[in-house]
Amino acid sequence: MTSKKTKNVKAAGKKSPSGKSRASAAGRSQKSPAPPEPVRAAGSGGWNPVAVLIIMALVTVIVVMANKFYLAKKPGQPAKPPVAAVRPAPPVIQPEKGVETEKKDRKADTAAKAGEEVKAPPQKKVRVYFIRLDEPTEKFYLSTVSRTVDPDAPLKNALEELIKGPTKGEEGRGYLTAVPDKLRVRKVTVNGNTATVDFNRAIEEGAAGNILLHRVDQIVYTATQFDGIDRVVILVDGKKKTSLGGDGLSIGGPLHRRK
Repeated sequence: MTSKKTKNVKAAGKKSPSGKSRASAAGRSQKSPAPPEPVRAAGSGGWNPVAVLIIMALVTVIVVMANKFYLAKKPGQPAKPPVAAVRPAPPVIQPEKGVETEKKDRKADTAAKAGEEVKAPPQKKVRVYFIRLDEPTEKFYLSTVSRTVDPDAPLKNALEELIKGPTKGEEGRGYLTAVPDKLRVRKVTVNGNTATVDFNRAIEEGAAGNILLHRVDQIVYTATQFDGIDRVVILVDGKKKTSLGGDGLSIGGPLHRRK
């Protein structure tokens, strides 16, 4: 009996492995409790609302971009030109007008508005003296033709018309000239009843015999046709000379028309 009880006490005092593991598990469960499960929002079905909004925004952007791409590439519609390719036409720059041109334009506009015809500037008729041959006597004599010149300087303009010589039609009618076409009028001044005309050296070209005499007569008669002018003084390159040509035609004093 004693031995059985002793064995039972020892057996009870011994720690069985299973008992030890249960105690350890119980101690661990008391020291470190298990983490709680995550709380899910009610009615979300397990999805986060923020994530849902982000996904919906991305889907919307993709749909909009797809529509734009489809419309841009839709067949049968011409592609729209880029904004940078459409440029306004450059402004037309008008040439700058001078004061005189603007005055004339204003006068023309005023006349047109008033229903008036724009008139040409006034002209003056003058006589130009050429020479013709009198066949019966075989002598030359002075004969006039008409020219139209600017009235601002009629004397100078008449002498320049004289230098141009007769027209083809006038030559056909027998008009000739002893004035060379290289002759130039450098300056014309009028003092009282005397006109001073400055020519270049061409006035002495081919001045032989009666040619120079006819030349001077053409100049003097053309210059003295104007009222108040009775005498002509001839200068050569701004200098006064006493004679012209190899024959020494006297031009020292004022020249008159021959009677």
